[in-house]
Amino acid sequence: MFIVTNEAELAYAEALSKMNATGEISDVAQYLMGGDPWDDFDEDDDAFQSSWDNVDECVVFGDLLRAAFQREPDAYQQMQSALSSETLTLCQKLFANADKLKLERSQS
Repeated sequence: MFIVTNEAELAYAEALSKMNATGEISDVAQYLMGGDPWDDFDEDDDAFQSSWDNVDECVVFGDLLRAAFQREPDAYQQMQSALSSETLTLCQKLFANADKLKLERSQS
């Protein structure tokens, strides 16, 4: 027997007690013994498709920053002036690539 000092230990003790008393392995006990009670659901996740699967984060980020520039040009200029020249160059390349991807997707 051990002394329970926090909620995690209490959950562990309760799971072991239930397992010993009923022979049933609860989700908590399975997890504590190294199993994942959600393994059964993984197969369904692989087959699931949504419109978010086709979202390109670079395109969305570029569109958001363009909208920010249009709405708050002074704040955008302040933010841009705080960036190092290397970071600014990298951002410009990233946005150019996002524009290219956006154009390719619109043409296909």
